[in-house]
Amino acid sequence: MNKRKLIKCFIISTISITGLVACGSSADSARGYIESGKTLLADGKPEKARLEFKNAIQVDPKIAESYYQLALLDEKVKNWKLMFANLSKVEKLDANHHDAMIKLGRLNLLLGELELALERANKVIKQDDKKTMAWLLRSGVALKQNNYESAIKDVNQALQLEVNNIEALSLKAFVLNKQDKATEALALLSTALTNNPDALPLTMIKISIFEQQKKYSEMESIYKGLQQKHAAATWVHVSLAKLYNAQNRYEDAKEVLQQFVVAQPDMKEAKMLLVSLVQTKEPELAITLLDSYIKLQPEASDLRFSKAKLLLTSKQVDAALEELQQIASLPNGGENARKAKIMLASFDLQQGEKDAANEKIQDILQKAPENEAALLLKARIDIANNNIDTAVTNLRVVLRNNPESDQALVLLAQAYMRSGSTELAEDNFRQALEVNPGNIVDAKILMLGLTFKENCPDLRNTRVVEMIEELTNTYNAKVDVFDPWVDKKEAQAVYNLNLIDQPAAGQYDAMIVAVSHEQFKELGIGGVKALGKEKHVLYDIKYLFPSDGVDGRL
Repeated sequence: MNKRKLIKCFIISTISITGLVACGSSADSARGYIESGKTLLADGKPEKARLEFKNAIQVDPKIAESYYQLALLDEKVKNWKLMFANLSKVEKLDANHHDAMIKLGRLNLLLGELELALERANKVIKQDDKKTMAWLLRSGVALKQNNYESAIKDVNQALQLEVNNIEALSLKAFVLNKQDKATEALALLSTALTNNPDALPLTMIKISIFEQQKKYSEMESIYKGLQQKHAAATWVHVSLAKLYNAQNRYEDAKEVLQQFVVAQPDMKEAKMLLVSLVQTKEPELAITLLDSYIKLQPEASDLRFSKAKLLLTSKQVDAALEELQQIASLPNGGENARKAKIMLASFDLQQGEKDAANEKIQDILQKAPENEAALLLKARIDIANNNIDTAVTNLRVVLRNNPESDQALVLLAQAYMRSGSTELAEDNFRQALEVNPGNIVDAKILMLGLTFKENCPDLRNTRVVEMIEELTNTYNAKVDVFDPWVDKKEAQAVYNLNLIDQPAAGQYDAMIVAVSHEQFKELGIGGVKALGKEKHVLYDIKYLFPSDGVDGRL
């Protein structure tokens, strides 16, 4: 064998042996990464810890603990979707991982999936009846089912295991209050707080019971005590101020927040809370306060934004625009300057000045070509000008960087609708609803229109029914259907749909303009939005209203 072939054989042999050794030690390597990740986590380095857990998965994807540790990190940042996925992987790899099963059960409980939550709780209890959190999970299911006796029984089991478990004590007090045993609940809380004086969950339940009983002086006393313990905690001062304000004690509420501002002079949030309160009673004073804060921090663009918003609320449009101009021209303004310029461009668009709006947007995109807000506004302008291809291109850039941008998906649907691509439009509309499923579960939705086309009673071949079925079956949404052109008996006979006579104001999480009937056009965008709750979304898939008036936030 010549030297070249010998070297080649040696290399191949070495690679093969190395591969075999690596396979044999992959589990140990993975565990090493897991321990390293736990150490980093203990040192307050969660992102580096996450990388170590991911490295463990790369080395050996069959070790459940790697996914469990990732799920714990997801839980801390409230990424419930990813947490659920990682916990599901744990359960698949280790069917007896009780902690993962309990956490999955708690997510099931939050989503209203009571049978799954109960199934997981029972499985853990059957295998290990010393798991406190499993008893609490089962108690939580019973509470959701209004089975208070079972809830108390299970929470008592948890307290036998851990007599001072804060969650168990909180849950028991909550259930007792639900049973109209407020006195017993308060006695339990008082005893528990004697043993655990810093347990905020217990304190908050006590406050909620006093609020239910309208014992405002007791609430005031607790909040004042919390002020002493948590002097820098914004929520304490805000809660006391809200309590005063609810009793028409505006001056007392103002004094609480003024004192908080004095105690926290560098906290912009404290200043903004005071301004928010003052503007409800003394809007001019609110502007004066903002001016004084801006004088101390002239480059604080967030304060200037708040002033602009307040001026707009007071219908001082010119002054608001001037404030936005100042933000846009701040030296080294960066992202805040772009934000102000986008707001100015949006105002131009609302006034029908498309060219002025487009000029500002183009200036932003020259410096930040993938700025999401600028691309969205540019797409609105392009759709209005029938530049559909350009709009679609820009929206694809937004979705590449942010696949869950429901605004981009809605605008894309509008663009496709303009070009006559109805199926693509409806597909993007569905995607807009799917980006955050948790936001639309159990939502109350108003479907405006049912017919095949506008201004006719024809129900044949209507595709609106498909949307209704998907919203109802997939997301458990409550869908009201209103169509002044439809014979209600025919809709019931053909599609088993009971149409409403007239939608009530302020009732809906979302309104969907599915058919562009003349009656909806006459109602106007303001009339349609009046049907929504304070926080709602309006999807106009038929492009009946101006695009800049559509609220894409659910």
